[in-house]
Amino acid sequence: MSITAIAGLTAEDYIPEIDKDSDEPTSFKLKPLSGVHYMSIMAEVTDLGDGESRITGNGLRLAIKHGLVGWDNFNDAQGIKMKFNPVNVKKIPPAILTELAGEIISRSEVGGEQIKNS
Repeated sequence: MSITAIAGLTAEDYIPEIDKDSDEPTSFKLKPLSGVHYMSIMAEVTDLGDGESRITGNGLRLAIKHGLVGWDNFNDAQGIKMKFNPVNVKKIPPAILTELAGEIISRSEVGGEQIKNS
């Protein structure tokens, strides 16, 4: 069987856990990482031993940089919708950024079932 190129590097909506029950949730547009970006992030994983690992802050930042491509209904303190841009990305609360980075990385990992169905 030949190697199949990665497919589906298109953005899909993600609602953070804290906002799932909201009447008007914030939805972030997340795109899986390319193979090269994924490798850069995996170089930022630290082995803690006993099968545990942790990704560095730089790895999380890279995941956000390459995988967060937009949002809907992300507002400032006055309720005004914020434009998607690098300055406003910095205004996302840290816990949400960490959750988004984890989701981007998770969406980027190709499992056996996905390879088989390609």
